[in-house]
Amino acid sequence: MLQKLIVIGEAAGRLSAEFRASHAHIEWADVVGFRNIAVHEYFAVNWSIVWVTAVEDVPLLRQQVAQIVQDEFADD
Repeated sequence: MLQKLIVIGEAAGRLSAEFRASHAHIEWADVVGFRNIAVHEYFAVNWSIVWVTAVEDVPLLRQQVAQIVQDEFADD
């Protein structure tokens, strides 16, 4: 589970500043920051935070990203 969250954070960090700014309602800095803590401070990871992130935050992020894909990339 943590590895998947790390991948999400890595992907978010590779988005352009323009894209992130145009979708500022998403907490990109938090997504990337979580990844950085998980990777660089692995032994200090609070597993209850990982759990809450996985079951509460990720589903919301998934909905937000799905909406972006629908709005910007769906066939007209």
